[in-house]
Amino acid sequence: MSMLNVSMMLVALLVGFAIGMFFDHFWVTHHDEPSQHRRLDWHEMWDRIRHQH
Repeated sequence: MSMLNVSMMLVALLVGFAIGMFFDHFWVTHHDEPSQHRRLDWHEMWDRIRHQH
């Protein structure tokens, strides 16, 4: 793997993480449901995405 590939992968991860955090914050602040369910779903989804690669 070249440095370009590694750096691009890191940038993609950071962008994805930022979007995920923003979406999580937006979801929790704009919905009356307990955030616990949302956070559990988010972590479950994240684990599933990680295990796919």
